[in-house]
Amino acid sequence: MTALTGKTTESPGWSRRKIPDDNFCIPEGEEDLAKAIQIVQEQATDTYILEQKTVLPPKHAVPEVIEDFLCNFLIKMGMTRTLDCFQSEWYELIQKGIIELRDAENVPDVYTQNMFLENENKNLKKELKQYKQAADKAREDLLKTQKERDFHRMHHKRIVQEKNKLVNDLKG
Repeated sequence: MTALTGKTTESPGWSRRKIPDDNFCIPEGEEDLAKAIQIVQEQATDTYILEQKTVLPPKHAVPEVIEDFLCNFLIKMGMTRTLDCFQSEWYELIQKGIIELRDAENVPDVYTQNMFLENENKNLKKELKQYKQAADKAREDLLKTQKERDFHRMHHKRIVQEKNKLVNDLKG
């Protein structure tokens, strides 16, 4: 694709520049709406999966404030009543001037990294469980297919033996 812009010597008043196609292509001969929708949905799914991957924060990441760390922890653990109580007491202390926001310390980077590692570990365990289930299903399907193959093989051998017996009976 090209777009016309600006002035050039090629044609008076217009120039051409290449427009990137963002790696989106439909194979030749498959240019129907259903295929296009399917490809777009697959790309959206791939993008979602890539966004779900947990990445450790870079070394220069801004440390998390202790209040945010505690709130995130309480939300993660499902402790909503404790979270409400903590927030009401925390903001009450700030309003009374007992705690100043400048005094609030940052959470050491180790705790933040541990939290990220725990989340990644949890996600990896989920993936492992799914892969084990898929492997077990594939193993069961393989065994079933092998049993069917053996059954049909034995049936075929029996039929061949009967045929050979009938041929010998007709000759003799």
